[in-house]
Amino acid sequence: LEIGMKMMKMSKLNQSVRIGTALVAVLAFAGCGKKQEQAAPPPAAPVSSVTVKAEQVLLYSELPGRVAPYLIAEIRPQVSGLIQARLFTEGAEVKEGDVLYQIDPAPYQAALTNAKAALAVAKAQHTTALAAESRAKAGLANAEAVVQVAVAGRDTALAVLEAAKTALKAAKETLVSAEANAEPLRLRAARFKELIESRAVSQQAFDDADAGRRQAEAAIRRASAAVDGAAAEQVRAESGVKVTDAELERAQAGLLASKAEVEGAAAGVQSALAAVKSAEAVLDNAQINLGYTKVTAPISGRIGRSNVTVGALVTAHQPLPLATVQQIDKVYVDVPQASADLLRLQRRLADGRLSHNGTQNVVKLNLEDGMPYSLEGTLQFRDITVDPSTGSFILRMGFPNPQRILLPGMFVRAKVEEGVKEDAML
Repeated sequence: LEIGMKMMKMSKLNQSVRIGTALVAVLAFAGCGKKQEQAAPPPAAPVSSVTVKAEQVLLYSELPGRVAPYLIAEIRPQVSGLIQARLFTEGAEVKEGDVLYQIDPAPYQAALTNAKAALAVAKAQHTTALAAESRAKAGLANAEAVVQVAVAGRDTALAVLEAAKTALKAAKETLVSAEANAEPLRLRAARFKELIESRAVSQQAFDDADAGRRQAEAAIRRASAAVDGAAAEQVRAESGVKVTDAELERAQAGLLASKAEVEGAAAGVQSALAAVKSAEAVLDNAQINLGYTKVTAPISGRIGRSNVTVGALVTAHQPLPLATVQQIDKVYVDVPQASADLLRLQRRLADGRLSHNGTQNVVKLNLEDGMPYSLEGTLQFRDITVDPSTGSFILRMGFPNPQRILLPGMFVRAKVEEGVKEDAML
């Protein structure tokens, strides 16, 4: 803005000087005419005039700056190895995904083969673990069935024991009843034995009484034998209960062991599955590393010179890029502007001395040889941070560059529209 105003002031000063020179010349010739009335009058001097009028003037600020690429990518290897081939021409255009370098793939191919084998082993172990889990589950089902059988056997043994106890009780009651019945018969047989000696009773009556006594004693012996048998049966039943109790305990212990085996088998399955996942991850990593042996262009653009040659040893993520790709079919121009100039411009716009005409974002460019660039650009943004060391901030402009005239790092001068002065005197 100051440059435009200075140019206007100089134009006005030159016009004033020309007018003043013409007036002085006229007065000088007029004086000479009075002193030398005898001399011939000089010829009339030509006088120019300037008409001053107020017009609308568009004011610019011309700011120096540098060209920057629209996109830039430094090519670095992501795996280490020897460069086998360079597959591009320096300075040529490359497309995104083009292979630029080939790194020796042999060690990464071997790693991939090893990862595939490790994955196969892990899958086989997983299959084995699944089979072991199936067997453990079958064993658990069998153990549960054994427990059920043992419980049923114990229930049967308890029922047999209860029946033996009932039989023993009945046998004892029968023995008591037989003994009670036998006592009168013994007394009657003994009395008849005394009476038969005195011929008070007949032999037949004595025989009948004695036969009744013998039958009663036989019933006692049978009842006693039944009691002994029932007692022995009860003992056997109690022993059977103890046996079934032991079987039940063994079955329950087997069930617990089967459950533990199932849990262990399930843990083995999970471990084998984790091993499969780990082997798959190693395989994926090996495939990725093998793919990284082909160094490709991440963006489309023009590639510069190569910093390495065939046979060079490169390392993953090394500081030195192999090459640089820059997209320059459109470029940025970064120029600094003093923050004080921005404040003055804002004040002039605020008090009405300047106005906008709706084209503030249009930017023109002069090349470093002074010639104008044929295509207009646009103001992309103003940085919001002022550099404390220079008191300036950065303006970024975008320009189309189809002919690749603008190159990264080139010095240019940007003409940034500031505003319109409505009543400029011209």
